[in-house]
Amino acid sequence: MNMVSQSWTIDPPARLALLEDFLSYPAALALLDLDGRVAATNDAFRERFGAFETDPVLRDLFCGRCAATGEFALDFELRSQRIRARGVRLKHHVLLAPESDKQIETKLAPGQLEPAAAALSAFDPATRAWNRAHFDQVIELELARSETTHSPLSVLLVDIDQAAALQAQLGGGVLNEVMRQLVQRLRVTLRGSDLVFRWGEQRYAIVVASAGYRRAEIVAEKLREAVQHSDFLPIGRLTLSIGVAEHDGAEATMNWFARLDALSRRALRAGGNRVVVDRRGASDRWAAQSAQGVLQLRWQEPYECGHELIDDQHRELFRLANNLIDASLQRGAGAAQVATPLDELIAHVQRHFADEEQVLAALNYADLVEHQRAHAALVRRAIQMKSMVEANTVPLESIIRFLTQDVVARHLLGVDAAFFPLLRTARRRG
Repeated sequence: MNMVSQSWTIDPPARLALLEDFLSYPAALALLDLDGRVAATNDAFRERFGAFETDPVLRDLFCGRCAATGEFALDFELRSQRIRARGVRLKHHVLLAPESDKQIETKLAPGQLEPAAAALSAFDPATRAWNRAHFDQVIELELARSETTHSPLSVLLVDIDQAAALQAQLGGGVLNEVMRQLVQRLRVTLRGSDLVFRWGEQRYAIVVASAGYRRAEIVAEKLREAVQHSDFLPIGRLTLSIGVAEHDGAEATMNWFARLDALSRRALRAGGNRVVVDRRGASDRWAAQSAQGVLQLRWQEPYECGHELIDDQHRELFRLANNLIDASLQRGAGAAQVATPLDELIAHVQRHFADEEQVLAALNYADLVEHQRAHAALVRRAIQMKSMVEANTVPLESIIRFLTQDVVARHLLGVDAAFFPLLRTARRRG
């Protein structure tokens, strides 16, 4: 069994790989706690024996055998079958493997299996999503981190539009397989840090950390499109209705999820296969509170327009502006010391303005000509001031202030913000 010895605090993708190894192992395996209660069984065990519940007689027999560490044999009856199983004592669990499964010939290392046993308490084996109990733990930790670091936190509540029909048409095993395929599709589309939880029978909650409602909407649309264009055996296509809400920083968790529930149901009532977003959240308040001065340019999610190229270039403007600020604050800094970061920033401004104008022209932006004029004036002024700094006719602080405040901060938050709704509308239609 290819399991790596790791603790429950390992990253989500590694945890999933660990659990998948146990669940998909070709031989039948069952994990029991030290009192003889079944913690989990893998797919092969369920296919062969069905549900596994220990009775008092078996628990007494089991507890007597597993008192010592190491391996032991256990004979018992299950579904009128006489079973001889091999037991392996872990730290807090025992692994049972029916010896008639010849695939399980290699030694089972207890140290490798205990992390999987611990993780299974947070896992829904049927769908491979994290379970509702684990969600309750994760969301409280994420809310505390969000408030401490001023990092936004959003959740997507995902409903399957065909849920009622699937429930009526498919047996439990087939339905679980479809849901497993869906969870896998969601996971491969998301970032590794985004977590998928089973919220109901065919309902899922997705925690999108470090994302406000704008970024979460982009994630939701990406998921909706990925699922819409995927095939799920044996039924074919599925579509999703998704509610998106960012925590507002003050509301109770139950109120946040009441908002999410209303949003996802609104998407269903509107015909499904759509994303409905509540456009409010703590990120807006934090951005308003964040002072934009010459000594700091801090990127905030409300500055995003939703267009990948433009947002990436705006973030790069912030990075290059901060590089210039840092260079100017070095002892003895003058024109020669800031030449490289200054040239990099001006070059990126010119490239960004050209790319932005192309994007807006393709969308027939009504104020494009005026926008182009504003761009040209800013570039001319930046080049002129650079020459004046090099000639020592204006202080270095003047061009620093002009580029960081006028070109980057004020232009982006003022002039550029006027076309953000156009880009967001175009993205939703696309």
